Amino acid sequence: MVGRRGLTLVTAETSRQTWIRLVWSGDIDAYSAPPLGAGLRQAWDLDPLVLEVDLTAVTFMDTAGLRPLVEAHARLLHRLRLFDPPHVVQRVLQLHGLEDMFQVVGPRPVGPVSQPPAPRSSDERVRAGRARGLLLAAHGCDASVGAPTE
Repeated sequence: MVGRRGLTLVTAETSRQTWIRLVWSGDIDAYSAPPLGAGLRQAWDLDPLVLEVDLTAVTFMDTAGLRPLVEAHARLLHRLRLFDPPHVVQRVLQLHGLEDMFQVVGPRPVGPVSQPPAPRSSDERVRAGRARGLLLAAHGCDASVGAPTE
């Protein structure tokens, strides 16, 4: 388990898969988005079957908080899940038209998953790529960094 301000990383491994839950508590804003992004990169470097971001304890989120989530989605696609995002997170996703981009799951016991989620359609990947490009451009980031081709 790795700890940072507001961040906990939990891994579960079986003989064939790694399941990771990244738990964030508190705000996700311009100050806290970089540590969240670093935690997500650390998690996706482990090449998990599923990376679940537990947002249950998020108390505030602004547009800057979208960047690490969109980057993770571009990297992991259907392997990324948002766990129980509160209204403050759902509202930001809706305002930016991203509410359908992420797979959202509700409360359930922590543990390895038995089946990977269904792959997203190519149309959903295109929309996600466009949204990612817009967000990265809005934040002055290099849009060439991030998503591998699948």
